[in-house]
Amino acid sequence: MNILRNARMLKRYVECLLDVPDTCTKDGDYLKQVLPEAIKTNCAECDAKQDDTAVRVMAYLMKYHDDWWKKIDARYQASTSEFLLARKAKIEEYKNTL
Repeated sequence: MNILRNARMLKRYVECLLDVPDTCTKDGDYLKQVLPEAIKTNCAECDAKQDDTAVRVMAYLMKYHDDWWKKIDARYQASTSEFLLARKAKIEEYKNTL
């Protein structure tokens, strides 16, 4: 998960998720399709690795980039989603190990 430690790239992905013009890369476009759907459907189409990656990314953003997390949460209502609520303990565990 080296992308999380690359603030410049992570910022572009976050901006892509937030519909900032001209910020989406090919990977960012994919993330923009997958993450909102995962939040909306409780990751119904995710495999175990995708689910775990989503949880780790959210935990990282919550801990180190709370301002970005709040914008993503406001856009996708993540904090009230079944996805996040069902994984709250796992997110806290990851936040404590980061």
